Amino acid sequence: MKIYSKWKNPCSYLEALSLQEKKVFNIINKKSDKKSIYILAGSHFPVVTSGLRSSGIKDFTNKKKLIEKNFFFTKVKRGGSVTVHMPEQLVVYPILSLDFFNIDIKEWVNFLKESFQKLIKIKYGMHLDNKEDGLYFKNKKILFVGLRVKNRVSYHGISLNVNNNLESFNWINPCGYKNLQVTSLSRELEYCCNLKEIYTNWLEYLKDFIISKTGLSYEHIKHIKHIKN
Repeated sequence: MKIYSKWKNPCSYLEALSLQEKKVFNIINKKSDKKSIYILAGSHFPVVTSGLRSSGIKDFTNKKKLIEKNFFFTKVKRGGSVTVHMPEQLVVYPILSLDFFNIDIKEWVNFLKESFQKLIKIKYGMHLDNKEDGLYFKNKKILFVGLRVKNRVSYHGISLNVNNNLESFNWINPCGYKNLQVTSLSRELEYCCNLKEIYTNWLEYLKDFIISKTGLSYEHIKHIKHIKN
């Protein structure tokens, strides 16, 4: 069993989506090993993504501002409503066969939230509240979850506000909620954090979770293959 990691910072959203969809197709059609986990992580150039629960024009409070700031707009078949991505916001997209790893989707979503909740508490001393749609700090949203499952293969993932500018969240109704307040690690901590370091630390939580689900030893999954191209 192997974990493959690809770090792209920043990366266009459409490129990231294409890489995910290609890998999902290959797993479903047995061209890639379903015993492995493939992860794409990094950040995106400015983009507005609208998920399956989006409400069209009602998602926006000032679409003109987003256009003026050169945000790219795209619809995507993931869970959730509208959100924005930009440089210095961490995105993590794990791609894996839920059936092979004996994981149901609710358990997988809970792991994604709880693992980042623990990581941020240990590393930065911040206690985040775990709610159904993500993680919050003092009622301000900081981590967003949006997944899609196709033929029991999960992809898409999470976005965590780290050092990114939060202004663009004022021009949408994030996750479909009016007047939802958001924050970031750097805003609350008053210093910038290293995105790749957060991601690398999170991989250790992923390893522990997979061990608990498969019974594999740490020796079986300790090596992560980092894909450069």
